[in-house]
Formats: sequence, C-alpha cells, structure tokens
Amino acid sequence: GFAPTITLSKTAGLWPDCPSISSVASKIVANLAPSPTPEISILENVSNTRDEAERVAALAKTNGWQRVLIVTSPTHSRRALATFKQLGLNTSVVAASEPRFDGAFDRMMALPALVREVAGLVKYTLFNWF
Repeated sequence: GFAPTITLSKTAGLWPDCPSISSVASKIVANLAPSPTPEISILENVSNTRDEAERVAALAKTNGWQRVLIVTSPTHSRRALATFKQLGLNTSVVAASEPRFDGAFDRMMALPALVREVAGLVKYTLFNWF
C-alpha cells in the first residue's frame, strides 16, 4: 500500500527447476497487497545493485516518480541507499528482517554477508558509484 508500482529484479533460481526470486515475490505481492494491487515491473538480467539503481532511475524519470523506497536487507541498506542517491533519486530504505542472523550462533552466518558488503563498498568507491 506504499507504492503504486513495485520493481523486482529477475534473478535465476538456485537450480534449474527453482523459480526465480522475482516470480515468487510477484505471487507474494499479489496475495498480500491491498486492492488495487500495485503494478509489478520486472527488471530483467540485473547484474548488481548499481545496474538495478540505473534501471530504477530510468523508470523514475519516464514515469515521473518523485520518491523511491528501497526494500532490502539491513546489511545491504547502506550501499543500496548510497547507490540510488548518487543517481539523483529521492530515496529511503525500508529494511527487511534478517531472521538468519537473529540468534547468537546464527550471527556467524552473517560473516559472508558482511564480507560481501564490505567488498561491495570498496568496489563502488573505486568505481565512484556513490
């Protein structure tokens, strides 16, 4: 109920018969969203956060969107927000839950996500993407 349009990035499933995340998310939106159901725009072949931000920026310009809400994990929110803002988008982050990292032992599972985000911050800084 926060936006008339939702963009989802199409990613491949984990194995050949696995549905893509965007197809599963589209079904969830259709089941949970109030009426009228928001339009869902699938971004094909997105390779990274910068690519996704560029495509959303183009859609925002074409459709006259004044504001973009980014729904992402807390660990990814800083890089995502900086990337979208660098492209001139008026944006805010709505952090999704990360239940995988809630327990004390499960926090060890957060290490790969943390390493990925630090590497992403370094890469995006080197490429001047924010």
